[in-house]
Amino acid sequence: MEDRIRNAIQFLKDGLPFNVGELYLGIDDNGYLNVTCASKYVDLKNVTKGTALTELNEIKSLFEKMVLCSKELQEFIVGKKIKFNLDFDYGMGDIRICSEKNGILKWEAEIKDD
Repeated sequence: MEDRIRNAIQFLKDGLPFNVGELYLGIDDNGYLNVTCASKYVDLKNVTKGTALTELNEIKSLFEKMVLCSKELQEFIVGKKIKFNLDFDYGMGDIRICSEKNGILKWEAEIKDD
């Protein structure tokens, strides 16, 4: 995994996105490090705000584990703002379900409450 993270950092430095496991990493035009993952649900109708929050927290946890196991990633993210994204992959593209930036949750798709 460390080699994969090392490769990701090189791609990110060159302005290119990179997948590490389930996470898709990229730098946006505003300089945010986007950490994105697709929902495990196969039908958007089955996603609720509660399940989306659970999945978003899993994304954050997975990224935190990556940071803990890679000194290079720890150094790379110093001073960077991070945005966590949960997307729904419908086969022909993605729909952003929700995102969290600076601790603020934003719902970007209409999904039902629990």
